[in-house]
Amino acid sequence: MAGQAAKKAAKAKAAAQKLYLPVLAAVNLWYVAVRLYFRGEAANSHYVALGGCAVVYALTYPTACEASTQPTDSLASYFFDVMALTMIAQFFGALSDKAWYLLLVVPAFAAYKGIAWKFGGPAKPAAPPEPEEDAADAKGKKEKKPKRKMMKGR
Repeated sequence: MAGQAAKKAAKAKAAAQKLYLPVLAAVNLWYVAVRLYFRGEAANSHYVALGGCAVVYALTYPTACEASTQPTDSLASYFFDVMALTMIAQFFGALSDKAWYLLLVVPAFAAYKGIAWKFGGPAKPAAPPEPEEDAADAKGKKEKKPKRKMMKGR
């Protein structure tokens, strides 16, 4: 059984790599073609943006591929979200300089999670309910179940 699970995980990771890598390459080619070639805007900031995206992809790609084998609540799913958001920002960044503001979602979400963890709130999990009776009282008393009245069928 354990071998089957490992084979399924490896197969899912390979399928994710087959999907993500061409999309990453296509988005980067789109950015270079539109921003640097067709529009002719080759300022230093565009090269910095391209390099920054490459760094984000290099850091998040391996873990994002692992996200396909893990549950959706894992940390790896956040890496996939950062990678996908960077791809979207880079795609639209080829058309407008304002698209890079999308990347501000990442630190805003991190601040939200941090504040919710520190002070409580909607993102903090609820505490488990406390038992109503003490353990000593439960040993001494035995609950009586009410008897059910049985009626004859007609």
